Amino acid sequence: NINVSSNIRTSRSLLHGVMYLPNSEIRLHVLCIHFSLFKTTRAGQFSILRARILETVGTTEPVIIAGDFN
Repeated sequence: NINVSSNIRTSRSLLHGVMYLPNSEIRLHVLCIHFSLFKTTRAGQFSILRARILETVGTTEPVIIAGDFN
């Protein structure tokens, strides 16, 4: 659970889970994020999401991104 809140009055998080597909060595990354209502804050949260994917997900591994994108 990664905190992506811009202030203490809001709760915004990024969750990242990894699972192996059945009968396979393929890892499936599932990310869920709750973006802010405000455009400038969302841009920063998108950068955090992008950085997380670039740092932790292989270039050939599948990713599902879900959440509240406002």
